[in-house]
Amino acid sequence: MIEQAAQTWRIHTDRFYLHGFSGGGQFVHRFMYLYPSRLAAVSIGAPGRLTAPDMQSLWPEGVSNISQVFALPGVPDFRQMARVPVQFIVGEKDVGTAMIESMKDPTKFEIEAGKTRVERIQWLKRSWEAIGIPSELSVVPGVGHDGIKCLYVLEEWLGRRLVDDAAGM
Repeated sequence: MIEQAAQTWRIHTDRFYLHGFSGGGQFVHRFMYLYPSRLAAVSIGAPGRLTAPDMQSLWPEGVSNISQVFALPGVPDFRQMARVPVQFIVGEKDVGTAMIESMKDPTKFEIEAGKTRVERIQWLKRSWEAIGIPSELSVVPGVGHDGIKCLYVLEEWLGRRLVDDAAGM
């Protein structure tokens, strides 16, 4: 899909910025495990389901077998992931538990992480930082599970990344 966009619009896609919210946040953090070298920066918004950076657990609970599942030798590459600027973003009031409680077969990590998206994103941030992947956490005041209302914080963060990248930082 990315290569198709490059051909259609004649844009460079060797490295790009990626953001996703809710199910999109689930996608983005999982994409990061697979293709960190393609990413200039990622913003992971309020994922409900989590994949832990655990080398003892199978995909999608952990990442021990992702190189086989996706036929990608050398993944996950936590050192490469550590080079990608990461923002975790969630609304301060994103504490509803109905959807998370209705999930079929939560993983042991999801149970450990908590029942709210705020708790889960904090857990994922700590888990990544424990293996050397730095990140920023943006908790948007007064906002629930609403990606649109989180956009201004994402735009500020992304704007700083673009300036840093343009300056070669």
